[in-house]
Amino acid sequence: HGLMLLSVGIYAVWKADELKFSLPVMYEGRYILLMMGLFAVYCGFLYNDFFSIGLTIFESRWTQPAISPETKPGSVVAMQPKFDHENRGGPGPYPFGLDPAWHGAQNELVYLNSMKMKLAVVLGVAQMLV
Repeated sequence: HGLMLLSVGIYAVWKADELKFSLPVMYEGRYILLMMGLFAVYCGFLYNDFFSIGLTIFESRWTQPAISPETKPGSVVAMQPKFDHENRGGPGPYPFGLDPAWHGAQNELVYLNSMKMKLAVVLGVAQMLV
């Protein structure tokens, strides 16, 4: 749905001179349509990433350490960060959405539910302030 709204917004901005006299209401709201389309696509990506099966768009920022032959199946393995967690100018955390390393983690459900609740509050307050 967001992609259709975005395409209508792009068309309205692209053909603004033609719409000025034929569809004046669409002419006046062309930038609103464009921004609504952009944010609808963005929210669609977020919704897919947090509430569905996420897309692995970027490489994970976590690595799994080498597992020794003595490691038993089902034992807990601590992942090592590949990003600059001390903020010294290296690569940052995962750029968009949820890092795919969380899928299958022992505390995935607890972490995701906590993050969803906090994200809902932040987005709700931001929406009310606009």
